[in-house]
Amino acid sequence: MLNFFIDNNDQILILISNNGDPVLQHKMIDALADRLHRLFTFYYKLYNQEQMLSNHSTKLSFLCYREANDIVNTLIYWIRFKEQITVSDAKRALIDTLTRSSYEIAAHGFN
Repeated sequence: MLNFFIDNNDQILILISNNGDPVLQHKMIDALADRLHRLFTFYYKLYNQEQMLSNHSTKLSFLCYREANDIVNTLIYWIRFKEQITVSDAKRALIDTLTRSSYEIAAHGFN
């Protein structure tokens, strides 16, 4: 996703502007949330822990959507202020978003 934003930042900036595509941001969030859902499910299956998800499908969907929203909003913030925020700063912000929230929550079975 970061590479997509790096390669297309000028076009994305136009599309997410007030005169751009009003649903693009939501489409990106939905697509990423779906991808995260599949990724989390894969890793739970990999460690034979998919039963931990069976009673928490709504919480998993909520977590994936929340994380996707955080990631997309971080990248949008970066392209809006790319003159003051480096790609390295954006990468660090994304790493913090991923490792300090979704991993901590998911790794403990949503408890």
